[in-house]
Amino acid sequence: MFSKCVAELKMKNNPKDKTLMFVGRKGDLDLFSRCVEELKMKNNPTDKTPTFVDRKDGPNLTQRVKEPRKIHNPKDKTLTFVDRNNKHQREVVTIQVQIGKELKKMHDPKDNTLTFVDKEEDLDPALSVRKMYDPKDKTLTFVDRQDDLDPVSSDDGCLKGLMSCGHAVTPETLTGWCRSRLDEGDYKFTCPALVNGTKKCNKLWSYQEVRRLADLSPEEMQDFEMTMAHLAVTSYCETQPCPHCKTYVERTDLSNLCVTCTICAADDPTYSLFCWQCQKPWKGVAPQRYRCGNSGCVNKDLQILKSCRTISLPEVRGATNCPSVRACPTCGLKVEHNQQHCKNVTCPRCQAVFCFICLQRKRKCSKTSTPFQMCVSGVAPRQTSIPIWHRR
Repeated sequence: MFSKCVAELKMKNNPKDKTLMFVGRKGDLDLFSRCVEELKMKNNPTDKTPTFVDRKDGPNLTQRVKEPRKIHNPKDKTLTFVDRNNKHQREVVTIQVQIGKELKKMHDPKDNTLTFVDKEEDLDPALSVRKMYDPKDKTLTFVDRQDDLDPVSSDDGCLKGLMSCGHAVTPETLTGWCRSRLDEGDYKFTCPALVNGTKKCNKLWSYQEVRRLADLSPEEMQDFEMTMAHLAVTSYCETQPCPHCKTYVERTDLSNLCVTCTICAADDPTYSLFCWQCQKPWKGVAPQRYRCGNSGCVNKDLQILKSCRTISLPEVRGATNCPSVRACPTCGLKVEHNQQHCKNVTCPRCQAVFCFICLQRKRKCSKTSTPFQMCVSGVAPRQTSIPIWHRR
């Protein structure tokens, strides 16, 4: 277009034309300037076809064309924006990765209320490998029916093993049931399946049978056996390691804190006596029930009973301001209420069932109130002594 305008200009102004008078100044109507203006109008700066440069082109300076700057949408809820201005570094924008419809939450490394560890994220237990029987295992008997330990949500596609009592189980349900029994302080495994829909089977399973059909891993076997051994010992007697030789010693008289270590007595009688409560060499006159002569000899369980916080039981009408820790009225073990369901709890050690509010046995408390009603006698005060377990 520019060349065409110049050619047109040359054609209209013939220097050999004698009818015209030429002067050495700009004309009133400069056709050349008009052509340049026309050129600017014809070239759209937003047109991507021409290449524009920031330099003089003829008598005029063409305007440099910049592409639109990319910026984040401030209304985008999937991004986290920061207000920073660093001359030496690019602006940093933290973007949370969207997974499905939810944002992946990341911890703030500057949060001093959290403890961070340098290891891989623990896998979700739901994503772990599921326990299943090997259909080629000839040592087990398999049946094609529902799981008797979990008949509601049992998977029909999972192989079921037959227990000695005749009920069908899967490795996962059997492991879960036995672990719950250990958590409640019972090291004897009995079948919880219903017979004729009303009565429990209660058939005793041996640990060998449970270990085999629950498909316990080496870690699970170690955990089960250590817990069972501890529960078995504490159900018959009280034991503690001697502070001098570390040999486990049984306390036969539960009303006396002075205990004799037979191993130390044979080697060095000086260290044969120690306090069951503070774990120090015995000082003072024996026998003693509450403390020895050493400074700082206090019953820590009793201190907890005296200073524990108070709670309410939401599902029991009127049950408020109840101590959160109680000593079992039968054996003296510390027991806590999970603030769910009724007011009765089961002691993990002696299996006694008592009311957490009035501290009476369940059968006695139930004569005057239901498990979800406030006791007639009200909330029992904080305990000031630990009951002694008289084993039968």
